[in-house]
Amino acid sequence: MLDFFQGLNGTVYWVTVLPILFLGLALLTFGGDWLADGAVSLAANFRIEPVVIGITVVSIATSAPELFTCLIAGFRDQGDSLVLGNIAGSNLANMALILGIAVVISPIIGRPRYYFWEIPWLILATIIFVLFCKGGITQHEGVVLVLLMISYLVVTLRLRPFFLTVLGPVYKMLGFIKDPALVKIGNFDELEDVEYRASGTSFFLVAGGTLALLVGASLLVDSAQSIAMKLHVNQGFIGLTVVAIGTSLPELAASVAAARKKQTGLIAGNIFGSNLFNMLFVGGVTATASPIEWDGSLKKEILLMLGVTALLTLGFQKSTQGHRQMGRVVGLILIALYVAILIYSGMGLESVAK
Repeated sequence: MLDFFQGLNGTVYWVTVLPILFLGLALLTFGGDWLADGAVSLAANFRIEPVVIGITVVSIATSAPELFTCLIAGFRDQGDSLVLGNIAGSNLANMALILGIAVVISPIIGRPRYYFWEIPWLILATIIFVLFCKGGITQHEGVVLVLLMISYLVVTLRLRPFFLTVLGPVYKMLGFIKDPALVKIGNFDELEDVEYRASGTSFFLVAGGTLALLVGASLLVDSAQSIAMKLHVNQGFIGLTVVAIGTSLPELAASVAAARKKQTGLIAGNIFGSNLFNMLFVGGVTATASPIEWDGSLKKEILLMLGVTALLTLGFQKSTQGHRQMGRVVGLILIALYVAILIYSGMGLESVAK
């Protein structure tokens, strides 16, 4: 559609592009609401923790743009940098910009499973991904990444038995907990203010919301990129902002919708799951189909992705109510950090261009 926009001129251009841009925004807004409502209803109907639905259904649905983009790029000449850049850029946007915005809207209550399972696994997966990137991701390493993702999903769906028999004793031996059985992990949390729907209706909302997010993101990115090009904005800046954030728009819309409804477990699951899905499944499937070579040009961004992921361990602070939560101050810090990363990467891009 970008080529179609560029072929238009004068009043016809603006009359065509601007309505499509606003249509994209509308689809993202409604799609995010539908996906959040359907996902929470599914969690309630099947008595599954909302974070698990976020990790599986929501994160896989919202990460579809990254998967398709990377698969297409993987088979193109010099497309490997785009693959790694898309993964690193999307993960940075998820953890800093999107998580930051969602937390500013509604602070996320910390749950034991975040500290003992999701965040440690996310850090471990990021370290493995970064190590694999160093020499380029081979087909065998791609298979390993996919198997790690499958293993993670299997354990996540049966987390409590795994925690009681494997993880819990390890944390007890390290002195982090006294009794694994007393840790509330893998239990269903009763949901408040949830409109219960039939499972068929919930699935329809998830499917319709996902489709609206994908179409809306595509329309918004193409129209915004076209307008930026029409106004002669630097192509590098377009890549760092419109295109990089564009593939993360589904996650943003879904997370903002969940934040407005105070479904914070869905937000955490969406962010954690999307980042794991990007590295392990998207990166793994792409490398399995066509080995990913790395020329070292994205070393700073890859390492920044690892650094921001590690910072999640400090994100949940004790609140005045006594429980841990990621509050609005942390959200503002994350947003500022993302802006700083954009400026830093933009300066590096400008120096390379010169």
